[in-house]
Amino acid sequence: MSLQLVLHCAPFRTLQGEGARAGSSAIFVRLAGCNAWDGKPEHRAQGRGACAAWCDTSFFRGHPSSMEDLIGVCDRLWPAEVTVERAGLPQRWVVLTGGEPLLQLTIEHMAALHTAGFLIAVETNGSVKADINVYRAINWLTVSPKKGMAVDPHCLHHADEVKVVLPGGGNGHGPWTDAELLEFELSTPRAAHYVQPQDATDPKFVEVSHLSKVYAGLNDAVGATVYQPHVQRCIDFVHVHESWRLSVQTHKYLGLR
Repeated sequence: MSLQLVLHCAPFRTLQGEGARAGSSAIFVRLAGCNAWDGKPEHRAQGRGACAAWCDTSFFRGHPSSMEDLIGVCDRLWPAEVTVERAGLPQRWVVLTGGEPLLQLTIEHMAALHTAGFLIAVETNGSVKADINVYRAINWLTVSPKKGMAVDPHCLHHADEVKVVLPGGGNGHGPWTDAELLEFELSTPRAAHYVQPQDATDPKFVEVSHLSKVYAGLNDAVGATVYQPHVQRCIDFVHVHESWRLSVQTHKYLGLR
């Protein structure tokens, strides 16, 4: 049986919207499945993590794809000759996200993408104890911890950036405290550190954001009463802790996927 991944949707090329690589070109490969909750809005209260109460991503439907097919799609989205020969180094980025991508990724998946000339970014909640060689093969590792879910120390050790959504509480878990955030900073001294305001979402839906004006019962008042306090929480934190930076979901403001 050929090497496979279960995808939530077809890969697409866009601009990275968050964190240190915001504004850069990338192919997004969104994988199905998550260990925080099942992605169905009616099951939010059953999720392990606080993020189940406000997660904006649908990932519960999946279809298997061979790595050969996946790489073929990525090659069409970003032909190698456009960037690789000009730079002399592989500069085509594939962002593996989810859901929770480390539920599926193996060193064989990473090797196949590297052999095809891609650099690999992974966005994870950090709670999956992946093979250490998988961490080593990742070119850019973003760890976004979620309340209620312990983070694997090996994952934090290899993190290039830590991105925490504030306030981040829900499902019986309180919001992140300054002390908890500073613990992440101490345990990841080589990483960049970001706080990001939690979007105002409608719990009855996923793939809905007041930022992109795709509403499902949301309106501008939601932005003022729900989102702006989250923004202010981040700003206040960064003012006091200057080694941290603010990340915003620029792709939503721009109407990008």
